[in-house]
Amino acid sequence: MLGGIPQPPREDKPMKPFLMTAGIFGILFFVAAGAFKVMLGGGAVDYGTLTGPELYGKLCQQCHHKRGIGGAGNSYAGKRDYWDKESLLEYIANPAKVKAKTPHLQKSRKSMPAIPRSVPTEARERLVLHVIQLMDSLK
Repeated sequence: MLGGIPQPPREDKPMKPFLMTAGIFGILFFVAAGAFKVMLGGGAVDYGTLTGPELYGKLCQQCHHKRGIGGAGNSYAGKRDYWDKESLLEYIANPAKVKAKTPHLQKSRKSMPAIPRSVPTEARERLVLHVIQLMDSLK
């Protein structure tokens, strides 16, 4: 309505079919791109098949770097005396809970996210053994 005067409906709307077609092609593109990503191995990760170093690369390396010394996460250097396999397994499952009851962790202002629940127990153990090897190499 323009100035209180009703306007006749517009008959010249050539953009509507174009936008619908573009939208459909856009949806198809994103579906195909997602399928292509999965085919190339970029989809869901099967943590159960990965080695300790591979798990570390996917779950830890962004913060702790390749050798466990630096980045956003705490360094592993000098920490081996604090950790055994069981305590590390508990820590990666629930870092906040372990930090609350562990004096040497309470000193750090950093906090670590828990690893995904989809990581099976055997894979967690492989990951922890790799972290222990990294700690031992930094003594």
